[in-house]
Amino acid sequence: MQAATGFDTVAVGQLASLAGVLGALGILVAGLLSDRTGERFSTMVVSIATVGLSYAVMALTLHGQATLFITAYLVWAFATWAVSFGNLMNWPDLLPKHLLAVGCAAINTVSQVGAFMMPYAWGAAQDATGGFQTGLTGLAIGAGLSVLVALMARSEARRLKLQPMPA
Repeated sequence: MQAATGFDTVAVGQLASLAGVLGALGILVAGLLSDRTGERFSTMVVSIATVGLSYAVMALTLHGQATLFITAYLVWAFATWAVSFGNLMNWPDLLPKHLLAVGCAAINTVSQVGAFMMPYAWGAAQDATGGFQTGLTGLAIGAGLSVLVALMARSEARRLKLQPMPA
């Protein structure tokens, strides 16, 4: 963050603190919007797309465009936590009640494997290229793929709503 912004350690800490506040605000806004519409997938898809776009902008502005980088980082902070909570809120729309606990465990297991492996992949990309642009680009591509998965999940949830679900 220091290399991209030119900020000292204290300013980076303040920026990270602001990001935390924006993340909490983003969760509240996403919850209000999804409650108002009664539909969870659209909020999650928009959040994922926003996160992916933020990663792409950060990758492109990593060197020499601090204002755009900081703006993208703060937009990312606002949107990123709504993705996780949106994901969680959609499980009951996709899984029958009798499989919800097992599905939750499987989803969390995959998530934890990813959380374990990503720091190693991030470091390997940084070591191989000498910077963070490749890692940010990979995250942007991953977010793009996640949008496609979320759209397919929304389609499946709509299909399941038309059919009676086993208890």
